[in-house]
Amino acid sequence: MATVTGVNHSNGMTATQVQRRLEQLEDHFASSSGGGMVGIVDTDGNFTATDVEGALTELAEAKPKTTTVASSATPAIDTDVTNIFTITALAAAITSMTTNLTGSPANGQALVIRILDNGLGPYAIAWGAKFASRGVSLPITTVTSKYLYVGLIWNSTTTTWDCIAASQEV
Repeated sequence: MATVTGVNHSNGMTATQVQRRLEQLEDHFASSSGGGMVGIVDTDGNFTATDVEGALTELAEAKPKTTTVASSATPAIDTDVTNIFTITALAAAITSMTTNLTGSPANGQALVIRILDNGLGPYAIAWGAKFASRGVSLPITTVTSKYLYVGLIWNSTTTTWDCIAASQEV
C-alpha cells in the first residue's frame, strides 16, 4: 500500500483525500490486472498507472538502432532510423558528414558515430555545417587501424549535432 505525505495541490485536495483515491485505484488495478502497478497522482487527483512488468519488458527489449557501411566519402546517416552509425573499413577521406545527413531528430537525441579505417589511413574527416564542437573538438582524422568513436547530441536551438565526446582507440 502506497502512502501519500506532504501533498500540496493547487486544487485543494488534502493528503488524506489523495491517499483515499490512490487506495481505491490500487484496489481496482490489483483486482483487474494481477500485476504490479506504479503511477502518479496529478493535481486533480487522477492516477496515471503503468504496468511495471510491461514497462520493464519494453525497456529490456529496446535495442540500439544501428546502421553500418563499409566506406563512404559522404556517409548517408538517417537519424530517424539509427542512433549508432558505423563505418567498418573507411577507404578514403570523408569529404562531408553533412551532405547525406537526413532525419528529424528530437532535441537531446543521441547519435554515436564509430569509424574504423581499412588499415591504409589515416583519412581526413570533414564534418560540415550540421556538426559543432561543444566542449570536445570534432576529430578531423582517423588513426590507421584504430576505432574512433564520436558522441553527439542534437541541439534544436542551433540545429546542429553537438560533439560532446570523442574517443580514439590507442
